[in-house]
Amino acid sequence: MASLVYACRFDITAQDGITSFIPTYRDWIVGHYQGQRELPEFNFDPEVAGAHEGLPTGHSLVFSLTDLQILRAK
Repeated sequence: MASLVYACRFDITAQDGITSFIPTYRDWIVGHYQGQRELPEFNFDPEVAGAHEGLPTGHSLVFSLTDLQILRAK
């Protein structure tokens, strides 16, 4: 059985860039599930770890934040 996977990677160099970007990314995800998937009550908080309720069957949603500077230093 095939699976469709969406992944996004954003390289943000400005110190405050990530804090200003996360709300925009969150709004895009919420808009997708509310509009395209017709789930008007869907909400997503990237600050909350674990499974998100209200996803369609077979869907999972994971948000992680990685500092590549730390990874490159190792």
